[in-house]
Amino acid sequence: MSKLFIPVLIITLIYWGILALVGDFSWHLIGKRLVAGYGTSPKSWFIFALLTCYVTFFVAFRWIKNIKYGLVLVWLFTLVLMLCTSVLHWSLWTLSLVSFPMGVSVAFVKKYNSTFFCRTLITAAILCCLYGCYGCHIHSLPGWWFVASNAMPLAVYFAFRKIDISGVCFLSWLDNYSFEIYLLHGVVLYFAAEYIGNPWILLVTMVVIVLILAPIYSNWTKMLVSKISGLFV
Repeated sequence: MSKLFIPVLIITLIYWGILALVGDFSWHLIGKRLVAGYGTSPKSWFIFALLTCYVTFFVAFRWIKNIKYGLVLVWLFTLVLMLCTSVLHWSLWTLSLVSFPMGVSVAFVKKYNSTFFCRTLITAAILCCLYGCYGCHIHSLPGWWFVASNAMPLAVYFAFRKIDISGVCFLSWLDNYSFEIYLLHGVVLYFAAEYIGNPWILLVTMVVIVLILAPIYSNWTKMLVSKISGLFV
């Protein structure tokens, strides 16, 4: 939890600090974004959703030692969370939460090497992605974005199980800093968009800045996590 929460807290303070420097800081706006489920900094809603999922996972398997029953409880908790976020109109949360229990279920099935179940999931993921791609052009299709956003992680997971990428150095580098890249990209994009109008130049600028800052930010936050953890040992 500390490895997720502390980097989020730091990027939030950096974001708020820059807002204060440029004169755009507003507690009212920050509170409004929190109530709307957008998190404390740009794109940080996903990390808070992930933190909530990890707490759900911990509670489920803290109470229940039987893995099958624990999975059922994770799914039930997730469905309750989806219902709550739907009532709150936190559409981004609702669209993404189901990916977590799906991932836990895949890990469970993989442990017992259930080929039939895996093939069924692969087929379902591909069909759902195709449905989502088709729905992108025909917006009247019911729930196309929900289907696509939850099927895509499964499709990517199964695709990379079949493709050996262990020798690709850049992907290994991304693996080390993916969390920091995610946290930084929202903030960099938010401020860079104020000065760069061309979307392609904005994209390239954001990528370059984030890739440079990610290792520095990672080392800095890991040092803080280590020091803070040491206070409680």
